[in-house]
Amino acid sequence: MPAHRIALSSRLPVSPTNATAAGRVRLQNYGNVQYVGELSFGSPPQVLTVVFDTGSSDTWIPGMSCTECGLHSAFDYTQSSTFQDTHEKFLDSADVNNMFAMYMTAEPNQDGSELHLGGYDLSMVGDNASWHFTPTIDTGTSLISIPDTQYTEIVEAITAGLACDGLVCHDVSLASFPPLKFGMAPDNIFTLDPRDYINCDTRHTCRIQFQNSG
Repeated sequence: MPAHRIALSSRLPVSPTNATAAGRVRLQNYGNVQYVGELSFGSPPQVLTVVFDTGSSDTWIPGMSCTECGLHSAFDYTQSSTFQDTHEKFLDSADVNNMFAMYMTAEPNQDGSELHLGGYDLSMVGDNASWHFTPTIDTGTSLISIPDTQYTEIVEAITAGLACDGLVCHDVSLASFPPLKFGMAPDNIFTLDPRDYINCDTRHTCRIQFQNSG
């Protein structure tokens, strides 16, 4: 995969405990599936809408020459004085050094989601803001991944008695679906309410936000 250098217009705060206004990126809740925001690339700046995917170690944006990028806005390297085609190859790897915080609204298309770079906002997380974890927190995965060995059983249990075609159910509402409990008994049990894994529209059609991870 060829590598390129592009000027990115962003300045990150250095505060480790509380993000400043300069480190905030307003995000748009796109149907509770993706949280997107705007970044500027190149000189002069070209504004693109991007998904802030914490599961990727590199910044990827579509270029004008991409033939499989759909209708997404693309970067025109011919209009950027700071673009450099390095003709280099690179090896992808994960990096978990810098601090960031994601605040995501719970309702589809609801305003208020933000990405904080270089810290976090105590007014949003409260006084008890410490945590410990080892998994990768991936904001680029829109659906809940379920192993193939449990996928069919779980979907059939959730859709029993409902008019569903796969993951899409008709003439239903959030109240038609059960809460889901997962974790390790007896202490570490987490509950997903229907609003956490079901996306419904005004026509009483609901989609289960699952995918088979294989």
